[in-house]
Parts: sequence; structure tokens; C-alpha cells
Amino acid sequence: MVVGSSGNILRSTDNGVNWDNATDPTNSNIWGIGFGNNTFVGFCHNGLIVRSTDNGSSFSYATENTSVHLLDVTFGNNTFVGGGYSGTILRSTDNGTTWDIVNSGTGQQLWGAGF
Repeated sequence: MVVGSSGNILRSTDNGVNWDNATDPTNSNIWGIGFGNNTFVGFCHNGLIVRSTDNGSSFSYATENTSVHLLDVTFGNNTFVGGGYSGTILRSTDNGTTWDIVNSGTGQQLWGAGF
């Protein structure tokens, strides 16, 4: 899975040899993509979050709690965690359906996430 500007989501089902477009509802810049529990989650411009439960064929909106730019998301320990502008950290324990804001203690941009 590769994501980019204007809602561009590309997926490969043959180890990166060929690529096709996935359906994305946002038409927004998608800065990061994470995968876990057979779910893809994308963090986007303006606080949008998209998710796919069909191997990346199509994406739909997830519940969002912020309007700041979200930059990266990752999965570990049955939890999606990601960050963005203004020190925003979001976490989801239900495969990216709903999200909670977690206090980061900083107002700086958070560019990457990892477990």
C-alpha cells in the first residue's frame, strides 16, 4: 500500500510488481498508512482518518476527533497509534473505528509512529 496527495491510494497484490488504485473517499492528502488485524488505516490532512477492511480495495471514513493534520499511524499490541501537528496523538483499540486523543505533553509536530 502506498498513499499520497489528493487521496491517492495505490495497492499491490503481487509483492509490488503491479499497482492499482483503491477507492478513497477523502480526496485529501494521506500522509501515513498502518496495517493490523486485517485493517488498513490512513492518516490524512485536516484530521481525516480512513480505513479499509477489504485488503485495501476500498476505504471509508473512521470516526475522527481532531481537525489537525495527521501524519503517521502504526499498529502494535492490538492498538493503532498515530500522531500529527500540535503534538496530537490518537489511539484506537477497535481496529480504527473510533479514536481517543492522548495527551502528548508537547505542542510540536509528531512526524512518525512505531511500535
